[in-house]
Amino acid sequence: MSKNRFDQLIAIAETLKDVELGKLARLRAQQAALLSQQEDLNASAKQAALLPVQDATDVKMSERYRDWAGNKVKGIDADLVKLSTDVEQARAASAHRVGQHDVLTKLRKKELLEKKRDAIRKAR
Repeated sequence: MSKNRFDQLIAIAETLKDVELGKLARLRAQQAALLSQQEDLNASAKQAALLPVQDATDVKMSERYRDWAGNKVKGIDADLVKLSTDVEQARAASAHRVGQHDVLTKLRKKELLEKKRDAIRKAR
């Protein structure tokens, strides 16, 4: 394969690798944001349970908030389950692209070494 074609192939592989790694990073950031939201909701629901109760309205408001927060957490759980599948697929695709790029880069280096060896042999 010609040097330019091989270099073009490596550049394409690097671009595809970067695309997949970017997608994986975005998905992991979404996952982290959802986990943070979930932790915040759980913490605020616990805080609501610890607030001093002065009358029946306070009790009702606290219960309503904890119910609302619990439902939000359940929704986030469902989102995390779906997202975990997407993250795993993106991780596998990224690993494939990284491996592909590494192999092409190593083949290119090997080809260059062989050309240098051939040139040295011819020079002798």
